[in-house]
Amino acid sequence: MQAPYQFQRTETQTIHRTGASVGVALIAEQQAEKTTVLDRAGLALKEAKRLGGGCSRLYRPHLALDFGQQRELETRLRGAIQSRELELHYQAQVDEQGRPVGAEALLRWEIPGIGFIAPGTFIPLAEKIGLIHQLGKIVISQACHQLAKWSAMPSPFPDLTLAINISPLQLHDAGLYEQIYTELAQTGEA
Repeated sequence: MQAPYQFQRTETQTIHRTGASVGVALIAEQQAEKTTVLDRAGLALKEAKRLGGGCSRLYRPHLALDFGQQRELETRLRGAIQSRELELHYQAQVDEQGRPVGAEALLRWEIPGIGFIAPGTFIPLAEKIGLIHQLGKIVISQACHQLAKWSAMPSPFPDLTLAINISPLQLHDAGLYEQIYTELAQTGEA
């Protein structure tokens, strides 16, 4: 769609260019209302256009926040990072026989009086406003400290692994490896 094209009107030729932005909404509910699907796709399309157009965006719950809600959530997230309100919860990973082989660290954020904020809301927001590296540091630090605690305990399963989730934006950070190694060294796990 980005290729130039011409309309020919009498003696003048005008070259035109078009582009496309796409909003995608995946609906898991069987009986989802058509308006819900269209509204979500519309929010994703609006985000694609906001990013400069010529791209596609998948609907994420944080897109449904109005501007005021988003600003409030940004402020709260900044405060939560400063006061260390975000914490890791651990989900066991088991093999085919049901024996523990490790755990996955999952970042959770609970706002007192409001409840848990879905990771699908606050993680994309952190990526969008440039806080994802700070969240990543919290995850790496807490995970390494937990790993050290588990390693110090006698266990019938000595070779358990701990998995963490890292944003694609963090993978482009040249200091990521050094950060992980430093945390592991500080906790005696390196």
